[in-house]
Amino acid sequence: MTGRRRAEDPGSGRHRAPETSVSRGHAWSVRLIVLGVVAGLATVVATVAIPLLTTERAQRVTVSAGVVTSQSTSVEVSTPEPTPEADRDPEADSLPKPKVPVGPPGLKVLDHQFRERGMVRVDKSALQPFVFRVASYNVLGASHTSGKGARKGYAGYAARTPGQVGLIEAHRASVVGLQEFQHPQARQFAGLRGSAYGVYPGLQLGEALSQNSIAWRTDTWSVVETHTIGIPYFGGRPVQMPYVLLRHLGSGRTVWFGNFHNPANIGGNHAGWRAAATRIEADLANRLGADGTPVVMTGDFNDRAEFACPFSARSGMHSPDGAATVNGVCRTPRGMSVDWIFGSGSLQWSDYVQDWSSRDRRLSDHPIIAGTATVPSIHDPSKCRRAKARAGMQIYCPAS
Repeated sequence: MTGRRRAEDPGSGRHRAPETSVSRGHAWSVRLIVLGVVAGLATVVATVAIPLLTTERAQRVTVSAGVVTSQSTSVEVSTPEPTPEADRDPEADSLPKPKVPVGPPGLKVLDHQFRERGMVRVDKSALQPFVFRVASYNVLGASHTSGKGARKGYAGYAARTPGQVGLIEAHRASVVGLQEFQHPQARQFAGLRGSAYGVYPGLQLGEALSQNSIAWRTDTWSVVETHTIGIPYFGGRPVQMPYVLLRHLGSGRTVWFGNFHNPANIGGNHAGWRAAATRIEADLANRLGADGTPVVMTGDFNDRAEFACPFSARSGMHSPDGAATVNGVCRTPRGMSVDWIFGSGSLQWSDYVQDWSSRDRRLSDHPIIAGTATVPSIHDPSKCRRAKARAGMQIYCPAS
């Protein structure tokens, strides 16, 4: 053995120098730097990589006839919207909901729409014809069968009136023009039939004016208007005679009726006054019918062709027995009497009767005459249109 000590091996563990605090601090610094790098990479991934993943752009390549084209298709991923339940306001549910109009329009809206097309709303009755029967009857006034000048062979009015009423009803007349219907007869008529007939003027304007009256069945007609007009009578003295506007209950349509008695040649020739009366009556018919309302005139005109021809030429009216003026030519029927019924040119006449049994039975010295009038529809149904409104089905027709 020598006295010399072996030199120490620096690589030997047994003789390693102890770690200092400086070397440990250096290690933790490295670790923090690594963590910072990782955090930075995470941020990049969150801001760049994820959007690239949520919006995938795929290149589609199409080869056609040697030409290569590319088309880019985007597929977007959207975030679901909140459901209505999440946004509902509980207080809003208790508020009244606004009414939204549903179904067919109201009449005002529908009327306006069709008015712009030149059409107006009409009642269905305007598309349907209706029929009625009218008569004219000179009942021989009570004064003519009493006293010194009583007509021979005729009983007094009280015995004759029931038979006259029966004759009117036998001919199914719903309107009748009565001449020489003097006040005793008017009272008896009312007593026999009461409210079954309306009468104008009857006794409404005094006893004298009842002699020319119009009667109508109240189950068929209602009265709308009543009037009188002065007609020259003996010596040209004007006598008020009636015309009325009646509404047909079955159809709702209206018709004018006038009833007249022109002066006979008693105490002189009154042909001139009859001609004047005829002009007044024809002009009245034209005025009443100017708006298209049908007009019917009845009466004892005390003339045959002398009345029928000028009256039809001036008024355009025609009679159920065929009297009319066409293209300036007057046509008259055979067997004319002085009693007439005339109606507007639009009326269609049928079933005319001139019943002389009235004279045979000594009820009157005049026949009762009657005819059936058919009133055509106001509008041509083929030109009308139907439309549904809230109030139901409506009909619209051309305004003119």
